[in-house]
Order: sequence, then structure tokens, then C-alpha cells
Amino acid sequence: MGSMRHLPPVSVALGRAVLATGLVACSLATGSARATNPHGAKVDDRVAQAADTSSASTQIPVIVFGKQVGGRSDPELAVHAQLSPQAAAGTVKAGDLDKLAQEPNVAFIAPNAAVAAFGNGPTSNAFPNLATLYPVVDGAPAAWSQGYDGSGVGIAIVDSGTVRDDFANGRLKHVDGANHGDDTYGHGDLVSHIAAGCCAGGAYVGIAPGATVLSYNVNTPDGARTSDVIEGLLWAASYAQKENVRVVNLSLGETTPSSSQQDLLDTVVESLEQNGILVVAAAGNLGPNSAVFAPANDPFALSVGATDVNGTANTADDTLTPWSTFGTTPDGFAKPNLVAPGRSIVSHLDPSSTLGTQAPAANWVPGLPYASISGTSFSAPQVAGAAAILFQEHPDWTPGQVKWVLENTARPVAGSSVGSLDLQAATSYAGTPPDADAGLTPSQFGLGQWVQDALNGTFHSNSWTSNSWTSNSWTSNSWTSNSWTSNSWTSNSWTSNSWTSNSWTSQGWG
Repeated sequence: MGSMRHLPPVSVALGRAVLATGLVACSLATGSARATNPHGAKVDDRVAQAADTSSASTQIPVIVFGKQVGGRSDPELAVHAQLSPQAAAGTVKAGDLDKLAQEPNVAFIAPNAAVAAFGNGPTSNAFPNLATLYPVVDGAPAAWSQGYDGSGVGIAIVDSGTVRDDFANGRLKHVDGANHGDDTYGHGDLVSHIAAGCCAGGAYVGIAPGATVLSYNVNTPDGARTSDVIEGLLWAASYAQKENVRVVNLSLGETTPSSSQQDLLDTVVESLEQNGILVVAAAGNLGPNSAVFAPANDPFALSVGATDVNGTANTADDTLTPWSTFGTTPDGFAKPNLVAPGRSIVSHLDPSSTLGTQAPAANWVPGLPYASISGTSFSAPQVAGAAAILFQEHPDWTPGQVKWVLENTARPVAGSSVGSLDLQAATSYAGTPPDADAGLTPSQFGLGQWVQDALNGTFHSNSWTSNSWTSNSWTSNSWTSNSWTSNSWTSNSWTSNSWTSNSWTSQGWG
């Protein structure tokens, strides 16, 4: 789901520069940041602490962001690498830190820490050229430094497909669905790369860059139906054993309010959860009191809202976006369960795709098929990638246990009643977590043998016969025009209100 409200435009060049702070968080000094920072808001607390505990002549490794940084206007900075016109890596003497921060063209000074590998754990992964901000805010580099990148875990993306360009070593598999082949629309491509993409030389990396991505394309010229999405879920379940699919991402949703006890999509989501597959769903972009749509309304699903990180790696200034859905479901459950960055997220996008042709010029990364975009659609795959990492670290955990850890290790964020993803804290959790789904009553609406057939690996598209469905599957609450036809996947969702001018241009690309 793209953003449904106007957001002030953000230059992608500046966005890319700020995103380069991924260099910093792979190995940060242990210990908490200080309560106060005498060097001002432009200086990251960790840089300030390093300067304050060093002699005036000590060179502090930093990444400096701003307009044309690294030139004559910043004599205090010894430049080692010009990352972009708005980002330079180098060193500054501890005694010159305040002078550098006071330069009018300097926007922010972040630490440029070394990457440290841990002794007896898995092989560590480092992305020294990382240019995306959201993995840093999410705490992903701390997991990567321990070798946890989602390797061996499958993430199914049920969306508009995926482009193969930036998935190396065969990690993108089984591109299938109603519209076979690569993503001609662009939405699923963005989502997939946020979850697990890599690499453009290691500059643009998703949360779980070692995970296998299984892409199911539900987008057709005629839109999509509930049956397409359910078929995608069952298809993903049929690969659960072969590809170790433990996570499904749904950055989509119905447009007619429903109870999870009366919605077929919710029933299938719950069935997957009870059989070892965590379903992560975008909360939506309708603001307060709008948590009424499947699948994000389901108590078993891990629904994700969106934060604005305000262009910095400092999580203290993160806020909930005004358009992120939150509220109580028709069944009385508070949603979302978690939030993650959703404003100006940079990801892979084919310029020839539908969304690629709509993207404003300012949102493209110069010379690369990457663009920034906003919406809870792009928050959810970050959590899907994080879940894959936890399943790699703890293959015996249930979806409910992974959900519990992600929710209970999240850090507070302004304006939100739930915490923001903190993968560093989640991977550090010790002990056996409780099951977040304990005590929930599963729905049996329309449930048939075909769900179990999919989980047993025997599902095929031709199994959607009348014998596969109970009478409750085809009621007005589930399959009529009020649910997944003209009001959901065609004119009101996948065209004018969601994929074009109202969402994916000036209002969705901020």
C-alpha cells in the first residue's frame, strides 16, 4: 500500500547520502549513549562521545552529510572517500568537531566505525558501501556482523512479482502466479528488495540479504481477486519444506472492513501461522481508526505500520507517520503490532515498470535503478526480513515466538503505541520466548482440505474446484464485489487510488 496523503518531497540525492550511514552501525562501541550531547543536534551521540574521550588532536572517523560536503567549505574534514555529492567519509580532529558541525553546509555528522567479526559464530557479513538508511535504523548490521542474514530461510512475497536484476546466486526462485514472469508494475520489486535484496556493489541491501525470495505475481491486467492472493499463500505453503519458507509478506489488503472470523483471507493467514509460517502484513495508509481490513486486521498476522526517521540514523527523532494505519479491529484487537521506517525508502525499481514511469525524477538514485518511495508496504518487508533472520538464528521457534520477540524487543517511538523494529535487540534475546498467539481463537471460515494439501506440498492451481471449498467460502462477506473486485484490486486499489496519481506520484513518492 502506498502513502495516501501528501508528503513533502525529499531529494533522493540527499536521501542517498543520509542512507550511507549504514557504514556506521555494523560495529558500534558497546555502552549506552550519553543523556546529553554538548556538540548539538548535528553530531551523533557516538561521535560526540568519541571526541569527548579523546585528545584534541585525535582523528575521529566520521561520515558527514550535507550540501557539497568534503570541499573547501569544510577544511576541518580530511576526506577519505566521497560517497556522493552529499556524503563524504573521512576524519576530523576531536578539537575541530564543533567547527565542522557549525559549517552551514553540514547537515549531520555520523560515526564511521570499523566492522568487527565475532569469534565462533557464523561467518560475518559486512557491507562497507551501504547507502541505505533503514537497515541501520532497524539494527540489521548488528545481526549481519554475527553472520545472521536470513541464509537458509525462504521469504515468500505475494505481490506484483519481482525483477531478477539484483538477486545474485539464485536467491530469487519460483517466480509464478496469475501473471508469470518479472514484475512489470514495480511494487513487488520494491518490496522484495527491501526484504532481501542485494546489492549494487553492497550499497543497497535489504534486511535479510542471504534469504531466498519466492515471488508470486497476483497482478493481472484485470486486477486481482481474493482467490489470487489465497492461491499465492497456498503456493508459498507448498514450498514450505523444499525452500524452508518461514515468512510470507503481504503488502496489500482488502478495502471492505471485515471480522477476522468472517474473512476467508484471514482464515488462510491463520492456517499458515499455525503451520509454522509467519505472515507479515502492511497495516495500511489510512491513519487513525482504520485497522479494519484483512489481512492486517487478523490477530495472528504481524501487521506493520510506518515511521518517519527524519533523514537520520539517530532513532531519537523517529516519529509515527500521520498516514500510518492504527486502531482497533472489528474483533477488538489493537493494530499494528510493530512499526518500521516507511518514509522515503530506497529500493530497486525497473525504470520501465509502471511505477518506474511514474516516479519523480528527484526520487531516483543517479545512474542506478533505485528510487525512494513511502508507505507501510515498504515497512512490512523490513519486518519480514527481520523475521527470517530470527528463524535462521532460532529454527525451532514458532511464528508466535518470533512475533513476541520482535514486539517485545522493539524500541519506543514518538506518536506510536507500539515499538519500532530493533533487530539488534531481537537477535540478542536470550531464553525461550512465549508464544504471542497463545490464547487466540483461530477462524474456521471457509476452511477446506486444500489448505492442508498446500502445506503437504500437494497443492496445484487446478485444485480450486468446487470440492475444495465449503459453502461458507463463497458468501457475500468473502467473494462479492464489495470485497475483492472493483472496490479492492481494480479502480480503487491497483489503479487510480493506489498505483497512480493519488498514491504513487507526488503523494506516494515523498
